[in-house]
Amino acid sequence: MRKVIIINDSRLERAVLKDQLTKLGFKVEAADEYNWFSKVSGKDTPSIAIVNYTMQEITGDKIISTINSNFPQVKCYLSSCNELDKNDFKDIQLVNTITTPITLGDLDSILVKVSFCPFCGKELKGNFHFCPFCGQELAI
Repeated sequence: MRKVIIINDSRLERAVLKDQLTKLGFKVEAADEYNWFSKVSGKDTPSIAIVNYTMQEITGDKIISTINSNFPQVKCYLSSCNELDKNDFKDIQLVNTITTPITLGDLDSILVKVSFCPFCGKELKGNFHFCPFCGQELAI
């Protein structure tokens, strides 16, 4: 099962995203800007991180920069209630941005129907039921 971590200082936003991601079949961890590192650095590192941009004492791009440096296999998404342009964040490895609130269908399109394997991170060119690189079953 693919694992996602939500890093957001809003309990409500964490709860809503967690519920949506669980419905899409993800194993979900949620954390605020203070206790996220231990949840990413454990033995079960997530394949995806959804990080809120504006938090009380830090911005999400700084957290993503730390994730990029320490856990390069984690695919990062920056979320915000305001529309963000991925091109404004050239200093970090960012798959995409997410504008919240988001519908379940849109979240599914952004996270599940992506062009990389969520397990090994290799780019997929075409539709596969199993990753041709690592053999893991992909969500259809």
